[in-house]
Amino acid sequence: MKIDFHTHCFPDKLAERALSQLAHRSIFKPFFDGTLGGLKARLYEAGIDGMVICNIATNPKQTQSVNDFAISSVSENVWPFGSVHPLYENYKDEIDRLHAAGIKGLKFHPDYQGLFVDDERMYPIYEYAANKGMIMLFHTGLDVGLRGVVKSTPDRFVNVIAAFKGAKLVAAHAGGYAYADVSEEYLIGKDCWLDTSASLSNISKKQAERMIKNHGVDKILFATDLPWFKPEKEIRFIDGLDLTAEDREKIYYKNARKLLGV
Repeated sequence: MKIDFHTHCFPDKLAERALSQLAHRSIFKPFFDGTLGGLKARLYEAGIDGMVICNIATNPKQTQSVNDFAISSVSENVWPFGSVHPLYENYKDEIDRLHAAGIKGLKFHPDYQGLFVDDERMYPIYEYAANKGMIMLFHTGLDVGLRGVVKSTPDRFVNVIAAFKGAKLVAAHAGGYAYADVSEEYLIGKDCWLDTSASLSNISKKQAERMIKNHGVDKILFATDLPWFKPEKEIRFIDGLDLTAEDREKIYYKNARKLLGV
């Protein structure tokens, strides 16, 4: 079994436009059509059985509609995460709504949402979600589709870990896309999970094995960042690492099931 802990899709009526705009800004081309049905088909084609869908509210007005889509996407082996924009005033009501609907977590993308990951204006949202037992998954590192100061670097994310001990925190992209060395310095061994999306397979085998060993295999989550990265490449890379069969099972699905509580 495999669970992809970091995927993206959009409502059918928005998918083509959203994917086109995002692809135009980045160096990557999508590997499916951006719809929920397309995501499921592409993952199943790659031998992946379950998925976490990362939804992002890029402005306050989007928050409710983004979460409506998340709630509507729940099905067997599909765990959509909601999103709360940091300037959305009724964040408590929205988190309550998501929690009541069975949504397991929230996705934050500080670069799109306009605040640094460790900006203390974010802390009330983090605290409220943590008290609900919700997972919080953060984009970390560079986003190639955006310019300017990177707002979620490993040396900033470690401040969130320190402030919210025991919270279910996930640093995407192995702790930071294009920031592997900084992630290794600041995040390895800390109380957070790392997803492998778009990053583990882009560093050396030696560094990947060292990061997994030193962080602890129990806190590594297989992920691809579909539609932007080919899942077969990610699987081949992990299969080629010096890991035991039990280690791979933990990375591919056991850690995700435990974190999701399913």
